[in-house]
Amino acid sequence: MYNIDITKKEIKIMEKQFSVTINENDYNEAMDILEDVGLDLVSFTKMAIKKLLKEEGIDFLVKKDIPGRHHEKDKTYKWNINLGDSLKKGADVIGDVNDIISNVFDVMKMTKTKALHLFKVDDTDILFSKNVTFASKNQAADHYWANPNIDVLEEDWYLILNDQINRHLFLFVIAEDSLTESDFVKRADNENLIDLQIAYDDPTFTDKRSHVSFAKFLAKTTKY
Repeated sequence: MYNIDITKKEIKIMEKQFSVTINENDYNEAMDILEDVGLDLVSFTKMAIKKLLKEEGIDFLVKKDIPGRHHEKDKTYKWNINLGDSLKKGADVIGDVNDIISNVFDVMKMTKTKALHLFKVDDTDILFSKNVTFASKNQAADHYWANPNIDVLEEDWYLILNDQINRHLFLFVIAEDSLTESDFVKRADNENLIDLQIAYDDPTFTDKRSHVSFAKFLAKTTKY
């Protein structure tokens, strides 16, 4: 017989662990996308399972607005189209050419892996470095947001900012020892992570938290 004092909250819900094997390229792409929205793979998996339980099905995984399908309710088209074919439709195309081009670009999501390959022509070393931070403009605020580990300062650090509005990539090369740990503000909940919030549309590329300007480290820019 066992005596259990439940007021001490010593009873925990049983947890299950599982492992999944996926293609390395799929894994890298997924990690890039999750990093872009501030999630890790474990958190995303738990969120997906919670959604599965709430919906009692997998309908949430299926897009309800299928590209190219006509919707009677709003009399519009959702386009995921070949630009050349769509222009031949003439009056059947909803919106002008700029709208179509913008819609086509919207489905071309930029990730860290894609950005690295865009820069590989001029600088192949970056492809083999694990010391790369990729940050996109925050959807809800005017800054690029990332939380790199403080260890990035211990060697050459590659920082890529993604301006998805103007479709520009900025590559900064911060040489080892150019900046120190004391130059930055760390996350309140984890002192090993830098709280990086670089102002958007700012030619000085200044971090709002630490006021460090990255302009002098700008090495390359490219359009996509």
